[in-house]
Amino acid sequence: AGGMKGANFMYGVAPKDGTTLGIIPDTAPSEELLGTNGVAYVSKNFNWVGRISASTNVQVLWATSGVKTIADAQAKESVQGGSGPMAPAVIYPKLLNALGGTKFKMVTGYGGAAESCLAMEKGEIDGCLLAWSTVKAAKRDWLEQKKASIVVQWGSTRHPELPDIPTMVEMGKTAEDKAILELYASATEIGKSIVAPPGVAKDRITALRRGFDAMLKDPDYLEEVRRLSLDFEPLS
Repeated sequence: AGGMKGANFMYGVAPKDGTTLGIIPDTAPSEELLGTNGVAYVSKNFNWVGRISASTNVQVLWATSGVKTIADAQAKESVQGGSGPMAPAVIYPKLLNALGGTKFKMVTGYGGAAESCLAMEKGEIDGCLLAWSTVKAAKRDWLEQKKASIVVQWGSTRHPELPDIPTMVEMGKTAEDKAILELYASATEIGKSIVAPPGVAKDRITALRRGFDAMLKDPDYLEEVRRLSLDFEPLS
């Protein structure tokens, strides 16, 4: 369900003793706000431990699709893969269809980004949503060998490494369109945030937060982030 089941589990079922942590979808608060069917949590009641990184996601289109730019995506239908209804890979393209004039056709049921992007490579679909950090760390050959193109980045501001790729917010035609897109783009700032369930004792949460802060300064951890070329934009 694109992470909704995980968020609901963390909120209502997971042990409330500090032993269970999770990364819930960055869209969880906006889906709660919009009254999405199936939401069984209150975002502010999670115990937010800290953020590892913001989440800059991009829409990648395989070369055989004939879609290389956002203008192409507005002119030509292309098939995109995603998991469940709450997944950004499904929400964002449908949103941009409505407010930005793109012609993305969604096919759901894939297990996640890795599975849908593999389907793209096999020619089953035309495109997929993937974290920019994953593209540059593991799929850079897609761009260097012109196997694929990035047509839009799903955020409110252009990533410094992607200065020529438009953001979803830029695609809004009116002030209201841009405001709606900005609401969804706020998920970028929530990013990969770690939460504990509500109801965990305050001293446990304090210990988890201090442990998280210490992890962010650990030399071995920082070396692994550097070695894997991962995005690292932490917040306490």
